[in-house]
Amino acid sequence: MTLILSSALASTDTGVTVSYTKPTTGSNNRLASAGGVEVGTFDDLAVSLDPPVFDPIVVTRTVAENTAAGMDIGDPVTAGDDTFTYTLGGPHADSFALVWTSGQLQTRAGVTYDHEARERYVVTVTASDGTATASATVMIEIIDLDEPPPAPAAPSVDALAGSDVSLYVNWRAPANPGRPPITGYDLQYRRGTSGSWTDGPQGETSRAATISGLVANSLYQVRVRAKNAEGDSAWSDAVSGITSNEGPGASQAGVTPPPGDTTGVPGGGGGGLAVGG
Repeated sequence: MTLILSSALASTDTGVTVSYTKPTTGSNNRLASAGGVEVGTFDDLAVSLDPPVFDPIVVTRTVAENTAAGMDIGDPVTAGDDTFTYTLGGPHADSFALVWTSGQLQTRAGVTYDHEARERYVVTVTASDGTATASATVMIEIIDLDEPPPAPAAPSVDALAGSDVSLYVNWRAPANPGRPPITGYDLQYRRGTSGSWTDGPQGETSRAATISGLVANSLYQVRVRAKNAEGDSAWSDAVSGITSNEGPGASQAGVTPPPGDTTGVPGGGGGGLAVGG
């Protein structure tokens, strides 16, 4: 037998009952079972919602690392179509938020989701109708994104002492928190201040390198980028240096310009003149 109420119950409704008095005459409005057996009079039959049931009781949700706060994490974790109150628990409950009316998991303010620091979180979502409760375990996987390092700051470029065809380049490692470690550096150079770049030393594991085989007494620009297991950084700003066998700080008098360069040579020593990259 199924009774249909004139209005839906809410999860906060308690003590709801129905009564039925069997008509003494006539056949209209008589209750009967699905098998056709007539139902007798009854009083104060308790009415309740379907209890909360999670199916399955272990579910998985995913969220990309570095996701901002307040973003939904997959579909809501629900215990049926009725209205329930949802609460969040488990070992990592403090790392997420939960919409109590829907079971929707969300990222939380003040939490950084970093795959390299933690690949998986575990929380428990509990549903209640005021009488019965049910719980589901939720595995939240943090999706790894490619995180190349930031670009290094502009390097220092000087003439290499004892050589008029080489430049000595050194640089600082960029700050790289929350990313895979830096595995090396690439250098590029060009003669003058325009034109295409030429690959210099590649995959340098220290923070210094020498570029050789250049033209004596000439201005060059040099730039550097960092590398890790997930990619390459952007190039640093370019810096100018001048080949001279007088070593760092040599005078720029008599610098040989590259072919077609009529812009002249910027003033200052060969200790690295920063320019736009």
